[in-house]
Amino acid sequence: MYDWFDEQKWPMQFIGWAARNLFELEIWTRYVLLKREYVERFAKDWIMDGISIGESFQAWGNRN
Repeated sequence: MYDWFDEQKWPMQFIGWAARNLFELEIWTRYVLLKREYVERFAKDWIMDGISIGESFQAWGNRN
């Protein structure tokens, strides 16, 4: 089984994770800079995602 916390492999995994996040950030930045309506859509989606995460945590907390 692959060990995520293997000290010899972790730095490369971190670099891969960081590179993926930077690439996604570049895509979203280019998207929202195209039109103001894209900024508004991105912001609304971000708010809705936050609400969904909050509701999920609340439901999870109520089960325990």
